[in-house]
Amino acid sequence: MSKLFLQRLLKIEGTVAAFAFVLAAGAVLADVIGREVFHQGIWGSAKTAVFCAVAAGFLGIGLATHEGMHLRPQFADDWIPERFEPVMCRLAPLITAALFFTAAYYAALYVYETYEYDQAAPVLGWPLWRVQIIMPYAFASNGIRNLIYAIHPDLAPKPAGFV
Repeated sequence: MSKLFLQRLLKIEGTVAAFAFVLAAGAVLADVIGREVFHQGIWGSAKTAVFCAVAAGFLGIGLATHEGMHLRPQFADDWIPERFEPVMCRLAPLITAALFFTAAYYAALYVYETYEYDQAAPVLGWPLWRVQIIMPYAFASNGIRNLIYAIHPDLAPKPAGFV
């Protein structure tokens, strides 16, 4: 059940991230073509590209985690004796999950404040909270992912560079 959930989460987030990246590239390309060929850029394309790239980047956190490519303090790998490895395989993702859930909480507060103050994106006038909502989602999604890794260490990816 957990493995299937992780696979589906990866597929959905990967698809949305790829689509957001294509939109970002398309917006920039359309603006450049507009400026170079028609001497008129496309209004709001740069800001749209930035928002799409931000969405792709936040969703990329989960993709990197799934592949074991996330940042981690490798200099500390030898600090814990090997006999504690089974405990660390559960404890490390549990601590990481707690950090992600904490980040999700504060990101949600930030998005709510943006919503409450009715802040809009410069140029486009879009409500900012609609763009920012990706932050608490991405953090919570990775919190859940790491919580599953803590419960089922066999589902956790091996860190990149390890066999």
